[in-house]
Amino acid sequence: GIVIGLWNSKCNYGSGIFSVGPKGSDSRNCPSGSGAVTLGYKNLAFAQYSSVTGGLCNNATNSFASVSGGWNNEASGYTSSIIGGLSNVASGTVSSISGGE
Repeated sequence: GIVIGLWNSKCNYGSGIFSVGPKGSDSRNCPSGSGAVTLGYKNLAFAQYSSVTGGLCNNATNSFASVSGGWNNEASGYTSSIIGGLSNVASGTVSSISGGE
């Protein structure tokens, strides 16, 4: 995989991952799923092909789940997605949240 920025020593990186964090500091991003993607800060993508592409403290915890940004969001349903906002949870299969709180 590819990590741009510092490696997170507490992350068990998955195979085929991509992660980008801020220059010169530990982003604490963790793409531990196979094919996972993390961008931003303190974002976690635990499952196969999950992604968090921005924001802070967001989690994608099921296969193909994604969070595009915001703060403290969790896409935990299979193929669920969150576009942004604060403290949202998309837990249903193929569920989607476009923002808000």
